[in-house]
Amino acid sequence: MYTTWHRTAKLMASLLVKYNLQVSDIKQHYDYSGKNCPQTLRRNNLYANAISLVEAEYLALTELDGYTITFTSNNLEYVDNYGRIIKLIDRPIRVGYLVTVSDGKGYNESVFLYSDLPAKP
Repeated sequence: MYTTWHRTAKLMASLLVKYNLQVSDIKQHYDYSGKNCPQTLRRNNLYANAISLVEAEYLALTELDGYTITFTSNNLEYVDNYGRIIKLIDRPIRVGYLVTVSDGKGYNESVFLYSDLPAKP
């Protein structure tokens, strides 16, 4: 599911750039037809999260063109190199990852960040 949302956000952002539109120009089918669409996002109150993904991808395309951003998990047994949680355990755990931004022309900056994963239900 996460991969689908991520790929959809990339597609939407690329279409916004291609047609010279802003994130605020995105509309739901509901806005025109009253149809409960996108249903999964609307039912679970996740539409704003989906738009946040589009905003991040739009920012990357419009402001970070030419830059490469990589995420390297320090805890691959729990979080992959895309930030996706792979495994939860019976207690909360703090995981770390390295974020690197480079432009291939000498700019190369990294920062180590942490996230707290909850215990599995």
